[in-house]
Amino acid sequence: MKKPLILIDSCVSPTVGLELKNAGFDVEMVVDWGGDPDDEAILDYAIRKKKVLVTLDRGFGERAFIQHIKHHGILRIVEAPTSQHAAIAIAVLNRYSDDLSSGAIINADLKRVRIRRRF
Repeated sequence: MKKPLILIDSCVSPTVGLELKNAGFDVEMVVDWGGDPDDEAILDYAIRKKKVLVTLDRGFGERAFIQHIKHHGILRIVEAPTSQHAAIAIAVLNRYSDDLSSGAIINADLKRVRIRRRF
């Protein structure tokens, strides 16, 4: 299983990106872009570059699902301490990377993973 390319949203701690890099993922972080692009620009970039978007923002998944936007996966970390975000992301990306690369939207916290697959 090939590891997906990752884009870390600006609302996610850069520490998560660094820990994902250390775990062998190819990671780009929005905070490195300078400025604060809007959600549409972030999602459009992730789509163009075929990257899984890791975020805390529920708006990306809602927009992609409601508007039937094709994407390469969205992982939303939900209601977890910041100190656990990287561990959650690594676990989900390692286990569900094929689902994400196929356009799934995953919401994950410390106890459960909810997957909405593209129909």
